[in-house]
Amino acid sequence: MKYYGETVRAIRLSKSYSQFDVSSGAMHQASYSKFELGRIELTQQKFKRILDSLEMDLDEFMYIHHDYDFPPREKIIHLFNSQKFIETEALNQIVSLAGNYLKAHDDRYIEDLYHLSKGLILIKNEGSFEPATAYAEKVWERLQKADTWYLHDFKLVAVILFLFPVKTAISITRFALQQSKKYDNYPDYRKRFIPFKFNLVMLLMKEEMLEEANALNEETLEELRKEHAYRQLALSYQRKGMINRLMRKSDSEDFIQKASDIARVMDDEQLIKQLDEERSLFTQ
Repeated sequence: MKYYGETVRAIRLSKSYSQFDVSSGAMHQASYSKFELGRIELTQQKFKRILDSLEMDLDEFMYIHHDYDFPPREKIIHLFNSQKFIETEALNQIVSLAGNYLKAHDDRYIEDLYHLSKGLILIKNEGSFEPATAYAEKVWERLQKADTWYLHDFKLVAVILFLFPVKTAISITRFALQQSKKYDNYPDYRKRFIPFKFNLVMLLMKEEMLEEANALNEETLEELRKEHAYRQLALSYQRKGMINRLMRKSDSEDFIQKASDIARVMDDEQLIKQLDEERSLFTQ
């Protein structure tokens, strides 16, 4: 097994840095030399200072350390976080990887991802929400006991919404948005929390709470424009059109067409399919 020190040494040499350049202010050079040779381990504080000297964060280091791939646990999390829509192939991969990982590790978060992925597969393959809710409840049982939610928790909550009855999901989302205010100054805040507003719009539409859905969708559209998130932007334009149609406004078709134009220009077949699926929910 490769030592962290071995990877640090390779990175240091590739940057033409001396041991003194990297260890200065963090530890004695003699101790640092032992670390590179795998003879000692570092405290988290010292290791972070070494990474700072290499102009690198922990995520990138771990990716490099595992031969430019994600470690098993991080690979599962990355696959789950990369989901834009419910993609059965990727979800089945998560279930397989997580199932194997859990045979050797007691890990509540990976167990949560395992349960949620199975629930989403049920919805996609069978359109069945009731059995899927049982998976969501396993995760929600833990989350609702927490006094404070953290970033990984918010990601789980954003997915859980699809597995609960609409009124329950609306209540959970509003609570999540209140909790998220603590992260206003966190990097990529908007990117991390737009999904809650984006998903809440659809939930409000399903409950025919059109005025509130319209106001929130306008806010979401503005944020998505800043992020250049074309997929969610297209879906939000279509939702604007669908809301306007339900409210008997004359410009509804313009926004629905704008959504289709974005998908066509980007040649995104998956987005086209998603637009069709959402549109069918309100045209039956």
